[in-house]
Amino acid sequence: MLNALSVDVEEWFHVCGIERVVPRERWDELESRVELGTRRVLDFCDRHQARATFFVLGWVAERHPELVRTIRAAGHEVASHGMWHRKVFQLTPEQFEADVRDSRDLLAAITGAAPTAFRAPEWSIDADRRRWAYPILARQGFRDDSSVSPITWISGAGLETRPFLWRDERGEAALRVFPVTTMRLFWENLPFTGGMGFRTSPYWYTAHFFERLNRAGVPGMIYLHPWEFDDAQPRLPLGPVVRFMHGFNLRAVERNAGGLLRHFRFGTLSDALDAVVERPRRASARSLAESVA
Repeated sequence: MLNALSVDVEEWFHVCGIERVVPRERWDELESRVELGTRRVLDFCDRHQARATFFVLGWVAERHPELVRTIRAAGHEVASHGMWHRKVFQLTPEQFEADVRDSRDLLAAITGAAPTAFRAPEWSIDADRRRWAYPILARQGFRDDSSVSPITWISGAGLETRPFLWRDERGEAALRVFPVTTMRLFWENLPFTGGMGFRTSPYWYTAHFFERLNRAGVPGMIYLHPWEFDDAQPRLPLGPVVRFMHGFNLRAVERNAGGLLRHFRFGTLSDALDAVVERPRRASARSLAESVA
């Protein structure tokens, strides 16, 4: 079973809500450390001979185009993380489509190929928004999405926990969806393969759960951030709880991810989806995009 290795390429300060204390107009005043962290992630992938999907934030790509080319030249998949790191449920459909389109066009101009995978910041395509967010992604030519967190208190009840195929109103296969990997604890699905959960879960338990998933024919997904490979990053200008969740036990990330990469197979998001979900026809996505051009 091929699992998915993914990286959200963003700065150490790209936390949703930071605009309250540092407006976007002032982001360029903050120290940039994304190149340092991303190159460490690239070295990490190279040591483990693993390919990954790098979801690049448009704001970062605009300022570090050569870094995006380096990711692609290393054999990894370049995907979109949107333009401005804003939660989807804080945007109108028109604002979301503009954000997605701007990021797609920028990455296409840098790499020569439009991205086909998308991830919203903080898994913010919830049950209500996906009714209009998925058609927008399909219209913009995306084939794969990894923006869903099947946690009841975030996204509502009834969201799928395994990769699935979303069909448009005509019943055509339009988008493959890879939700964040969760484990069931009592009445809730809890994420544990990235972020704070990954840094606090015992490695043996995470590995045991991946083994259970794979035996059931289900791929799991790790998600990493460049700032998790950077112990020297500045402290976030936010409250103590956010700072703690952002920076606690960073050294566990490389150790835990390295263990999983040694014991399980990992690849890009699209490759992992190919093994379990039908691939949408590209002609269908193109025609949808052309219909709104």
